[in-house]
Amino acid sequence: MINRSDYNWGVPEVESIEKYGDGGLYPVHIDDRFQDGRYQILNKLGFGSFSTVWAAWDHRNKSRVSLKVIRAENSENNLELRILQRIQQGTTQHPGHKYLPRLLDHFYEGSAERRNLFLVLELLGPNVNDVMRFRPKQRFNLSSSCRRISKQLLLAVDCLHSLGIVHGDIYLRNILYRLPDNNELNLTEVIKGGVSRKDGAPLEEGLPRYLVEPLDLTRQRKRLEFEKLNHIQLIDFSSSFFESEPPESIYTPIPFSPPELIFGKPLDKKIDIWNLGCTTFSIATGGDLFIEWFDKRHIIPQIYDVIGESSAPWLLSAIFDAVQNQDWKDLPVVTDEKLSLYFDSGHSAITSKKEKRRVGALKRYLRKALIPDPSKRPATEELLADGWVQIEAD
Repeated sequence: MINRSDYNWGVPEVESIEKYGDGGLYPVHIDDRFQDGRYQILNKLGFGSFSTVWAAWDHRNKSRVSLKVIRAENSENNLELRILQRIQQGTTQHPGHKYLPRLLDHFYEGSAERRNLFLVLELLGPNVNDVMRFRPKQRFNLSSSCRRISKQLLLAVDCLHSLGIVHGDIYLRNILYRLPDNNELNLTEVIKGGVSRKDGAPLEEGLPRYLVEPLDLTRQRKRLEFEKLNHIQLIDFSSSFFESEPPESIYTPIPFSPPELIFGKPLDKKIDIWNLGCTTFSIATGGDLFIEWFDKRHIIPQIYDVIGESSAPWLLSAIFDAVQNQDWKDLPVVTDEKLSLYFDSGHSAITSKKEKRRVGALKRYLRKALIPDPSKRPATEELLADGWVQIEAD
């Protein structure tokens, strides 16, 4: 087992070295080639708990692609691969299909005992969260561009649900912009730091010689023309599942967690509807609707404060069940801070009738999506008919 305290590595914003070793990540280096030399590593795009993501050159098709490299212990019978294959087999006639990933190829590297799955996907641009950092500061972003992104995201989820797939982890960093055909990323700037043992001994097998810092796409905002990026793609299906095979729990950031996940109740496609509401709020306001503390249960009183008395019956019933079943040994301690959608205070600064109408449409859309009782939460079809995403009619 790899102990991170035994090693030095020269760059800070990277995965921990202990993620490598038996059952862990595959050691990837710049200019490495895979699949008989077809894919050549150009730069690093990111990393997570179970994978690293790399930009590569496909020598066969003369194009840039991304390679997602899965931990070995998560590579066999990988659910994400099955889900991407289902998406690939789904009808391209659905208007949301183009906002979902295209699985271009997949293969395995390593020994029979330690195989890592490589997923080959389209090379994409920056995520929505990073692009939002450079837009002009404003109380609400009610532009047609914001509403267009909301609709594209909703269409992507509608397509997933039509295929029996639940994403489970929709938030700003999992929404990437597609690159225009005539716009190329600069992948030549590589930041890496060597890996060494503190005792001077040779590196064990399966460890990288160096770690690479992910490419910072915000430094290329002028080249990419952030203000002209309009088409998104929903990515990262590591928390996804087939609705016919629901897990007991999944990982999603606490501020975006639906009540049923917090309470440990059965999960279905309605968790995506809650995620959509929270994410749409973030897109429109630049902030999170709920605040993350150390205990996910702290979200519960915030939900009541934001949504109001209509949320009380389901929440109180769920709290009673959690205490009765001893799932919760004690009740969470919360602050006295009152949260609200703050639409009313922001509304006063908006004078045009069109903008006021848009604020009202956004507020109604969020109240539809953010219903604590998942059985009463709408399906994607109902949200698609909502005025907030009907940008053509505005």
